[in-house]
Amino acid sequence: MTVAFSDAFLHAAEYHAAWGVQQLEMIDQAFPAGPWTADLEQCRYESGGRSLRVGLLGSYDLAEQTWLWGWANPGLRGSEVAAASAQIPEFGRRYGIVELQQEDVALVLQG
Repeated sequence: MTVAFSDAFLHAAEYHAAWGVQQLEMIDQAFPAGPWTADLEQCRYESGGRSLRVGLLGSYDLAEQTWLWGWANPGLRGSEVAAASAQIPEFGRRYGIVELQQEDVALVLQG
């Protein structure tokens, strides 16, 4: 079973995947595993006595199996924590990536 994404989306994801993995590895090294907190109003993530300024690109709904972009979330639209995500639809229009222009993206496995 696979998730069906457009070729444009897959190409963009492949291009940025290595950078994303590197960022996750750096965060894992800087922040110890264990309890953490996030304050979206303050754009702050804390773990192990360290803090980091963050933005929220989106969220995943386990029940619906969909990804909702931060710019499309009614509770976050226009907020500082979702500000970076507001650039995503324009990037999608510029490069013909429909998944970046939609408010939510189905991540349901298709057989």
